[in-house]
Amino acid sequence: YEFHSTVDIGETRGVYHFFMIGLDFFDDCGYLNLRQIFIKERTKICSLIKKDKRLMLLLNNIVSEIEEGKDFFENVVRGLVLEFFALLLRDYKLEEQLELPEDKNLRYYELIYPAINKIRKDYAGKISLDELAAMCCISRCHFCRIFKEVTSFSPASYHMEYRIRIADILLKNSNKSISEIAEQCGFEDAAYFSRCYKKNMGISPREKRAILSK
Repeated sequence: YEFHSTVDIGETRGVYHFFMIGLDFFDDCGYLNLRQIFIKERTKICSLIKKDKRLMLLLNNIVSEIEEGKDFFENVVRGLVLEFFALLLRDYKLEEQLELPEDKNLRYYELIYPAINKIRKDYAGKISLDELAAMCCISRCHFCRIFKEVTSFSPASYHMEYRIRIADILLKNSNKSISEIAEQCGFEDAAYFSRCYKKNMGISPREKRAILSK
């Protein structure tokens, strides 16, 4: 939640990698609780870290794993990110607390987190608005408004977007057929899945597979 900038010096431009780690990144594996650390405890990390070879190596390895996309790369990335945050908390934690900005997205995130977590865990099933709102202990109307403010999606659109994202990962990193992927991600049939995928990604699953096979 801080602003950053870069400055070009000379004729050769650098390459920048933007790492965006969700506060729920480790929720399903029981390691670091980032929401507890950075939101509730307001832990603050040094903003500028110079010439830490170990941290730089971790970040470079994360980039390589994502770009290469080999088997189990998600697990490798999770381990690298865990080590990265552990080193930050051990070596660069500041004594002063983080002053959180007055950001309505940040304030509302905790409120709707149970619904987001439900969608991510049970993305292949049918989930009603009433069920999600009840999990957050707010009315359906209030839930829909807050959810849209925080995520920029309606709950239904977020659910669809997440299923498409999982399907895209399976297309890239598995040998499953398009029909199998459609079923695993909760689509009624392969044809409906293909229409939804193309609407979101710009190309059909079959076209994506053809590109990946080259």
